[in-house]
Amino acid sequence: MTAKSTICAIAILAILHGCNGTADWPWRKKNVPVTPPQEDITAQEAVQSEPAEPVMPVESVERPEPTKPKLPPADQKQLDLELVDKVPAETQPTMAPATQPVASIGPISLESIAPASRKAIPVASTIPAESPLEAAIQGERVIVAASLLHVNDTFLTVDDVVNSTKKQLATLQPGMDKAQLARKIEQILRGEMQNQVTMHLVEAEAEKSFTERHFAYIDREMDKTLRRLIAQAGGSRTKLEADLAAEGLDLDKELAKKRRSMVTRMFMDTRFTPAIAVTQKMLWDYYRRNENEFSSDRKVQMQIITAPYRKFLSVETDQPTAEQLSTAKAGARATIDEAVGAIKSGEDFSAVAARLSKGIKARNGGLWPIMPQGSFREKEVEAAAFGMPEGQVSDVIETETGYYIVKVNKVQAGNRVTFEQAQEQIEAKLRQIQYSKLEQKYFQRLISNSRVDVSQEFLQLAVDRATIMYRKQK
Repeated sequence: MTAKSTICAIAILAILHGCNGTADWPWRKKNVPVTPPQEDITAQEAVQSEPAEPVMPVESVERPEPTKPKLPPADQKQLDLELVDKVPAETQPTMAPATQPVASIGPISLESIAPASRKAIPVASTIPAESPLEAAIQGERVIVAASLLHVNDTFLTVDDVVNSTKKQLATLQPGMDKAQLARKIEQILRGEMQNQVTMHLVEAEAEKSFTERHFAYIDREMDKTLRRLIAQAGGSRTKLEADLAAEGLDLDKELAKKRRSMVTRMFMDTRFTPAIAVTQKMLWDYYRRNENEFSSDRKVQMQIITAPYRKFLSVETDQPTAEQLSTAKAGARATIDEAVGAIKSGEDFSAVAARLSKGIKARNGGLWPIMPQGSFREKEVEAAAFGMPEGQVSDVIETETGYYIVKVNKVQAGNRVTFEQAQEQIEAKLRQIQYSKLEQKYFQRLISNSRVDVSQEFLQLAVDRATIMYRKQK
């Protein structure tokens, strides 16, 4: 064998040895890298090398991260829309107990936004490329409705805001002049704008923090919500959509609102509830500082037969003569004496009051609401009532304004709630106070890092449309 042949043979043997004596070349296998062999990884190392499941961050409070909600498996089948059942309690996310506050997505005041952020921007620059343009003619002005409230990368239309105020508009008192009505409607709209801005900002934060398991749970809950709505509409989705359309509402938009509310509530509960702490000392301090909240005064319900002098004047006057006043007093005395005689003869007090009393409660048998001491204008009458037991009738009481007979119809004893009885109520209040502070602090930081642009045209068009809606309801 020549030297050249020997070298070739050695090279071939070396290559075969590197391939474990086979010709199954690594580079001939698809997606198999040519790398040096590594040592086996132990089972413990394999477990440690698995990526940790993400946990929702808690950035606004200096406390340990909240416990991740216990959610059902992501691969659980969607429930049939024709069924109405419940997710087992053990698979639902851990929510705040009844004594703890749930997320009350408080509104962000648009006045708190820096002037630069609130600057109205040109209509043309705020219209999304795919947004339809809806025009409303007011005189010679054309107002484009699709571009007016800009929250980061989200656009809210006039209809988004106005349609959400229908119930509030229905509570407005009729008879207001045009300017007063416009002010009231604008106030309602500003509140709704603030609420929707807040909801969108918080929802965006939740979308970034939630895992697929959170959203799987929310989707199942929304399925159940839809089924309940369909059931309430008689079992027909078509009828449900028609009923909503009759009110100027859209099913998909209403479901989107409910979903947004669920997302924000879960996010806020998970973010703030773990940061709230109430100690026994806090409970006791609040109880001592606010004792009036946990005690009630003795109350009395009075029935009164009234004979005021002014009701017996021959002419209505604020300054009667001495003779007129003397005649009126005599008439009042005669009437109250007749009432005394009727009561003593056994006639029912309510019947006597309805027949002879000249007071504003005569038609109701002289019966007044139950009230604590210090509530009735005629102090002599009140003092007599609070000094008698239930069911007793007073003698004739003479005051500067007339004659009275009072019966104690009902007595409600005063009550004091002990500290032990009040602890649950106090804890709920203290938790709500802490929750609100954390919420507002979070909102302030959130709005400072967000862009909210409101044009004047948006508010003007919203007021006009809401006014039309209000008038149609009336």
